[in-house]
Amino acid sequence: MIPQLKSIFNQNQLTSLINLFTQNVNALLVGKENLSNKQNSLAPDGTNTKYPTVTAVNTGLATKQNLFDYSGSATGTSSVTIDNKIGGAARFTRVIPPVDYRILTLNSNFILSTSKIIPVLVYSGAGFPVILSQSVVAGTVDFIVANLDVDGSGGASTDAPMSIEYQIVG
Repeated sequence: MIPQLKSIFNQNQLTSLINLFTQNVNALLVGKENLSNKQNSLAPDGTNTKYPTVTAVNTGLATKQNLFDYSGSATGTSSVTIDNKIGGAARFTRVIPPVDYRILTLNSNFILSTSKIIPVLVYSGAGFPVILSQSVVAGTVDFIVANLDVDGSGGASTDAPMSIEYQIVG
């Protein structure tokens, strides 16, 4: 024992203080990282107690595909081809009359039959265009785009160019 504490506390009091301190420290450490559980890998180990190092996380993230690659851009009347890009703006110059629709096709070597395409219609012209549906096959996605201007308040037709900004996932 520390001599100074012996002069202030008797043995039972010191033992109680040490036990109280130990219990409080142990309570504070519950759920904290255990250095023996640190691993420099993202591989599952089945214990659910391991945690990765910063190096392991950074290495794992470096191999992931950038989800928001909007580097592709192309223009066409009703069909646009953007190869080697997982995202971008497909600009279509096709006119869609009121209460009518057109099929606009995006072609890409990155589109698989299992791909999910996340489209956003970007438009600043007459009419009220909307993407009604999309159909995906390997290499191609067809968007059915309609002009929902049923009462003519949006103008004669969607005569301004429209873009479908897209992202290929998977």
